[in-house]
Amino acid sequence: MQAVYADVSETASNRSDNPIPPLVVVTGCDRGVGLWVAVASLQWGFKVLAGVLDQTSPGAQQLLARGAQVTQLDVTRSDDVTRLLGDVMALEDLGDAHLACLVNNAGVLAYAPLEWQRAAHVQHQLRVNLEGLVMVTAALLPLLRRNKGLQHSQDPSTLRTPALSGPQHSQD
Repeated sequence: MQAVYADVSETASNRSDNPIPPLVVVTGCDRGVGLWVAVASLQWGFKVLAGVLDQTSPGAQQLLARGAQVTQLDVTRSDDVTRLLGDVMALEDLGDAHLACLVNNAGVLAYAPLEWQRAAHVQHQLRVNLEGLVMVTAALLPLLRRNKGLQHSQDPSTLRTPALSGPQHSQD
């Protein structure tokens, strides 16, 4: 994970024409890896916009207490994704931050053999892990490209970052 932060820091510091602080958007911050990434990002000095399913969760409250901006985000709901984009654009319009990194961490996995899972379980995993990732990335990609930011996706099935979905520089 330090390599991702080093990459974000380098990306942000190379933008000497942009004195506005870099913003890291992290999805799935109620607990676990997402919460850890958001807290580490704050410790590294980034502004953080944390997407959570429950704004009253202990993780959300911890992030608020540490200075993160927290927003309700179910990655499968287009209205939540639209609100996330609005939150990012508002921060940029106010000059409070510029989007430097998106960490797609939201994900679910049914830890059971496929034959034990019902179709609804599989469909829910696909909606969150694939459709949600695409919806959030597509919404923020124009800002990431403009800001020469990074997009990073977690693999929810292993909680490791696979080599092919690691940090991706936005291309113009």
